[in-house]
Amino acid sequence: LDPPKVGFDDMGGKVSLGGSASSSPSNHSDEAVGNRLSSENFAPRGCVLRNTAWLVAVAAYVGDESKSRLKVAVVDAKFTNLQVYLNRCILGLVGVLAFFCLYAASMAQLVGDDSSFEDFVVCYFQYWIILYQIVPISLYVCFEIVKLLLGLQINLDPQMMDPDTRQFALARTADLVEEMGQVQHIFSDKTGTITRNEMRFARCCIESQDLGEFREELDDACKDGIKTGLTEAGAPDGVVFTRRVLSDKLHKLFEQTHRFFLCLAVCHSAQVELQDGKPVFTGSSPDEVAFLDAAS
Repeated sequence: LDPPKVGFDDMGGKVSLGGSASSSPSNHSDEAVGNRLSSENFAPRGCVLRNTAWLVAVAAYVGDESKSRLKVAVVDAKFTNLQVYLNRCILGLVGVLAFFCLYAASMAQLVGDDSSFEDFVVCYFQYWIILYQIVPISLYVCFEIVKLLLGLQINLDPQMMDPDTRQFALARTADLVEEMGQVQHIFSDKTGTITRNEMRFARCCIESQDLGEFREELDDACKDGIKTGLTEAGAPDGVVFTRRVLSDKLHKLFEQTHRFFLCLAVCHSAQVELQDGKPVFTGSSPDEVAFLDAAS
């Protein structure tokens, strides 16, 4: 195998199989393909097998040689603006304290009888011990206590509770809590931040007719009783109406509805597996999975 590299697709090697070193022209191309390894021959950790039930593999690039470990970079610690300003104030106070101690020790040398350097150093540190209270060391302690209290308030905030799982927010760090109050704009480059990466078939329109709602649960406003989208049987009205249309071949929308859902069921590249007797669809695109769930 090649030495471990940071690039995800930058993998290679060579495998030697018994009896594969044949020089006949008939299997020369097969030998080249079989002996050379590229990124297509590597199965990353956590991948899902497609179109095969098993494979023979050798664990490679593990531990410190894994891609995730090689990509770990040393980053600087993050400090809030308030902490930066606090550090600057403390440094300024320490500088003022050093200046006053130096001035007092120098005046003591001029006025007093002690003129040796050792006496100057002793006098300097004496004044330092007398005047060190101007440096607010306890301010750091109060600062940390306030951050812990803010983190506790986040953990107990009912407005930050997930309505589905009924779990509260968890502040894993208290270093950047005070920065949240300064956020005015949030920029996101993915729609998954808003949709929670949950693709669900909502509605469809066939021959200028809306078949109804296909989702079992709507937003909070609908849950409050404005409109639930559920029939008395507990199924969404769109599902009930579609089943009624497909069960009646004389219905005017039967042919178009049948073709519509047939296209959703066959025009895809997803895989299907049976779990507890129910089909479970998996695919690279969540849109295809949502269409298959609706067609099933």
